[in-house]
Amino acid sequence: MAYLVVGIMNATGEQRNELNEYLATIGGYWHWMPDLWLVNTNGDEDPAEVRDAIHAQHPTLVCLVLKLDLPEGRRNWAGSFPTNEVDKWADWLNEFWKRGV
Repeated sequence: MAYLVVGIMNATGEQRNELNEYLATIGGYWHWMPDLWLVNTNGDEDPAEVRDAIHAQHPTLVCLVLKLDLPEGRRNWAGSFPTNEVDKWADWLNEFWKRGV
């Protein structure tokens, strides 16, 4: 399993949808911000492989892929969410990216 952060810039809605489809093939993802995905992969994907797949489909997009090490038992994320939306923003993160604050 790998934890990846994928960011892009200036994508169209169609490009974002295509990226959603691709990322779903390698695992689950959190995508509550328009140009940011937090990915919980099924395998041990290399950031360069993911970048290359995105670039092959959308060569004009700026793309950054980061691989993270999330040790057990630590606070691995923190966020500020709209008052009435905290649960739907945080549920996936708490389940798949350990426990945040």
